[in-house]
Amino acid sequence: MMQGDAYSLPIVLRQGGLLITPEMVQQVEITIGNLTQTYPGAVNYDEENGQWLFPLTQEQTFAFKAGRTLPVQTRIKFNDGSVVGAKGNTLFVCESRSKGVM
Repeated sequence: MMQGDAYSLPIVLRQGGLLITPEMVQQVEITIGNLTQTYPGAVNYDEENGQWLFPLTQEQTFAFKAGRTLPVQTRIKFNDGSVVGAKGNTLFVCESRSKGVM
């Protein structure tokens, strides 16, 4: 990820080999670095690609320190009331030479 980027970061959630979809959950909480977003709420689900979409604004990515890796963690509350947390892959933040806002 580069500082200053603005997009929805696609995240695939699985438990074992099972793809986690909105029909299975009450809530999904995804944390990247110190930024947390939830479903329902800011996080959406892309049915076509089986991906959860974590929205990032330009201001939010500029706030991440360049040259560092960000931990990714997810906590899922399933319809049966069980709650499962998991660590994901880390994200490397590349420095943006331009600090302008587009």
